[in-house]
Amino acid sequence: MVDDVTHPVVSRARELVPLIKSHTAYSEEHRALHPEVVDACAAAGLFRLVAPIEAGGPEAPLHDAFHAVEIIAAADPAVSWYLSNSSVVSILTARMTPSVRDRVCSSDRNFGFSAAMGSATPTEGGYLLSGTWPLMTGVLDADWAVVMGRVRREDAPTEVQMFVIPTDALDIEPVWNDAVAMRGTGSHRVSTRDTFVEEGLVFSGTSPNVIDRPMFRICLLYT
Repeated sequence: MVDDVTHPVVSRARELVPLIKSHTAYSEEHRALHPEVVDACAAAGLFRLVAPIEAGGPEAPLHDAFHAVEIIAAADPAVSWYLSNSSVVSILTARMTPSVRDRVCSSDRNFGFSAAMGSATPTEGGYLLSGTWPLMTGVLDADWAVVMGRVRREDAPTEVQMFVIPTDALDIEPVWNDAVAMRGTGSHRVSTRDTFVEEGLVFSGTSPNVIDRPMFRICLLYT
């Protein structure tokens, strides 16, 4: 643990602990976070911990971001899982053009994420994405999410890409009612079929940064 931390996100996290603790029973019973908790975390910028300032994030140094997540996790692990999953799109915003970034960050909601694999085929201006992702934390609260997909081309090796998509393009199947751990994460199954994803919302491990600072050179892609 870092003892001497000055970034505001840490104090904001501490301030939310009483509210989060007051709603842990709700999250266990309803298999979802209380709306007040989601709204408070959004207002405090905790879903954007590592997002660049150009994307409306606090761009907290990693040790401060980790400390904030640690504080929240001690109050309710489900809330910290929202924060951790949101970090993937937060970092990807540094690779987006300003117009695309502004669209993705038009709200302060959490971001969804799933590391399972779908598939995509290139088409004019982007890709057609299909797949089923067994679990996506906080999808019912999120406006945007990132999913993994294998891009298949006739004359090239299969490549893994990250697709940032609006959650209203996903079909959500409630599967979390029987969960026995971190019930508040609301991690439901999602799917989509032949959904168009524009080129500016698709990223590989070598996609260049538009905002090029050390924080955003983290490799997010794994296969």
